[in-house]
Amino acid sequence: MKVKPKEVLLNLPVALLFDEPWEIASFASNINAILHGKVRLKVEELGTLGGKCVGLFYLQRNEESQQIHDEFMRLIEQEEVASHFGGTPPVSFEDIAEFYDSNFGDNKLCECGHEYYRHFDTYDNMAPVGCKYCHIDQCSGFKEKQNAQT
Repeated sequence: MKVKPKEVLLNLPVALLFDEPWEIASFASNINAILHGKVRLKVEELGTLGGKCVGLFYLQRNEESQQIHDEFMRLIEQEEVASHFGGTPPVSFEDIAEFYDSNFGDNKLCECGHEYYRHFDTYDNMAPVGCKYCHIDQCSGFKEKQNAQT
């Protein structure tokens, strides 16, 4: 039995949490299957928060969707920093900045393949967030690659 809804109300933009990353795209696809016309639900996978995958859903980019995006990205990065410090984030920016050693050599390679400086957030006083360019399970901190050619 096929059902054609007469009206579907969507409260967008919205960020939703899912168990698996593929569920984010699947949800958007299911919503788009019942929408008609040129309207399409857009989606962004923001990352992992509390073990759940975060998806941002919107029809059109606007200030509200950007605020939701920025807040969830802040929470995700805050969780990454906290996990880097064993569950408790450092007390101050001075505590964070002491981990970055500019004399160490930014072009030293990590086992993940990224350079030393990429393990620090250059936009946040060199906060040691781990490698922002790898999945958190792949690289949780800088480990110098032995016999690295730079």
